Amino acid sequence: MVNNNFYKILSEYYDEIFPFEEDTYNFLKLFTSNSDKVLDIGSATGSYVKRFNNDGIQAYGVELSLDFNKDYSLIISDMHHLPFRPESFDFIFSIGNTLAHAKSRSDFANIIDYVMKLLKPKGKFLFQILNYDRILDNNINRLPDITNGNVTFERYYSYENPSKIEFIGVIKNGTQTFESKTTLIPITFEEVKWVAGKVKTNFVQFFGDFKGKKYFKPDSFMLIAVFNK
Repeated sequence: MVNNNFYKILSEYYDEIFPFEEDTYNFLKLFTSNSDKVLDIGSATGSYVKRFNNDGIQAYGVELSLDFNKDYSLIISDMHHLPFRPESFDFIFSIGNTLAHAKSRSDFANIIDYVMKLLKPKGKFLFQILNYDRILDNNINRLPDITNGNVTFERYYSYENPSKIEFIGVIKNGTQTFESKTTLIPITFEEVKWVAGKVKTNFVQFFGDFKGKKYFKPDSFMLIAVFNK
């Protein structure tokens, strides 16, 4: 059944479905120093924010709902209306395919432009989305299931039209099943490069995973971009 409280339910199982990954954290930390101020957009349960703080780096998280609050420095907002002054952060990151939840491609570009203004000079914005070139080119309609103990997260794609994807998320926990549907914008590599030119970044780096592997359009599972101000 489709459940209106899906994200509240997801918050309860989030750390089981998407556990803290040391490789991810080590990769993020490459772009920071101990004196930096860091922001995580779409911070969920805050595992990376808390690790940065534990390592002596001042970090904050932004989420839409208090449902994800797991006792860390969380600000309730969305990526369109972040309550910060320009040039507030040295490093901003957004992982977990968060930016694919933009309302449109132009909205995606506007979010990038807005976030770049929150960076101090020479600051960096890292974001990770799925490699939608691979998904669209191969008409992929299901991602690999994620299973941890009794919890399984199933992920399906339905193609509404060439510009949007309907994402169906299903959480199964024993005999209970929870389902949610949401629209995603499948941002491609060329569109990311176009946005980079539009917001006038100093330079952009691309990676295919959190181990620093080079992005390869045909088979990388994800796309990581680092916009340097």
